[in-house]
Amino acid sequence: MPWILKRDCLNCNVNLWNWIPSETLLWMKFADSQKCGIFQPRAASLMNMRKSSLFKGRTDVYPRRFESKKTGKSGYQPACANEWLPGICKKPKIKCGDCSSRKLLPVTEQVLRSHLVGVDEKGNDFTIGIYPLLDDETCWFLAVDFDKKDWSNDVSAFISTCNKLNIPAAVERSRSGNGAHVWIFFSEPVPASRARQTGGFILTETMENRPELGFASYDRFFPNQDTLPKGGFGNLIALPLQAKPRKSGNSVFLDEQFIPYENQWEYLSGIRRMSLSKVQKFADEAIKNNRVTGVAQIVDNDEEPPWEQPPSRKRKEKPLNITLPSKLDTLFLTLPISWRGILAQYAGKLHRLHHNKKEILIFDYFDNEIPVTSRMFKRRCSGYKAIGYEIDYSDEVHQKTLF
Repeated sequence: MPWILKRDCLNCNVNLWNWIPSETLLWMKFADSQKCGIFQPRAASLMNMRKSSLFKGRTDVYPRRFESKKTGKSGYQPACANEWLPGICKKPKIKCGDCSSRKLLPVTEQVLRSHLVGVDEKGNDFTIGIYPLLDDETCWFLAVDFDKKDWSNDVSAFISTCNKLNIPAAVERSRSGNGAHVWIFFSEPVPASRARQTGGFILTETMENRPELGFASYDRFFPNQDTLPKGGFGNLIALPLQAKPRKSGNSVFLDEQFIPYENQWEYLSGIRRMSLSKVQKFADEAIKNNRVTGVAQIVDNDEEPPWEQPPSRKRKEKPLNITLPSKLDTLFLTLPISWRGILAQYAGKLHRLHHNKKEILIFDYFDNEIPVTSRMFKRRCSGYKAIGYEIDYSDEVHQKTLF
């Protein structure tokens, strides 16, 4: 039996790395200041940046970006000293993770310098990423990935929620320019599970406050996992400020109008960071009040590029990633979902204004004889109320589903 829920459309509201010594950063200023106007650090700012240590991750290994000249295929893989060495490297017959000759390279001053310049000592393109999940399953930051065409609206809404909650966040345009990362930095190592719970809380709050957006551009969190996968490093995120995309205004940090800050170093040196106690406070509140949007935990596979890696079985509720005509005003919901944020995504697809649209109806079907679906429906009811819906008890058939 369905429940009918209505919503009145007229009232619808609708410092960089601690591994870089100051002399390296000063050298970067000399080498690169003529190439990009938004990348001109001052000596004082460089010293502050060295102390800020924002982008902390694993230092014993780093992922390097590759791009095939034959196929154009690109991705990241752990940097290895023996890669492609004759008689030692046996790719592709033997995967890197199974190779007894694998010799992982650590993060060094030269590695970071090459990333910022954009080429290695041999003149080859050079871009690295970060493995944010440490050996003890803690992290120094949480990054939220947005892409697709509506990313800017979704990012603005997410940042607005962060501001309301007094959570410091920074926006970086992605390498391609077709998306963004929202970075939340921590003042001390935070358990990845707690960081992701806090991110889910922010996402849930944002979806409920702006259900008309749908949040189709939201992709994932970094770190992607609460715990380290066996034999892996967890998923990676590209390190910002690489030279090549930076020249196009990408892989740089943006203000509220999505304009790159004139002095990236100065901006980064002033970023505030969340304490462990504050993260735990938000995570505890999220769990207590069931306000953590179900987010994917991506399975780590260092041998495959991200788009070929399978999603985790833990993701049970998938967002509705389709575009619907704005004139549609009715949803028949038969899926057993319970998370409020996912519910807001489904309902939000109907919230775009149209001159003939007076109200929105959702027919919610569930089996009251099955305890688990009954409990999930009760959770949806609180979610419906949070985004402005009312349950219609006027029909006798609908009333019977109460008993």
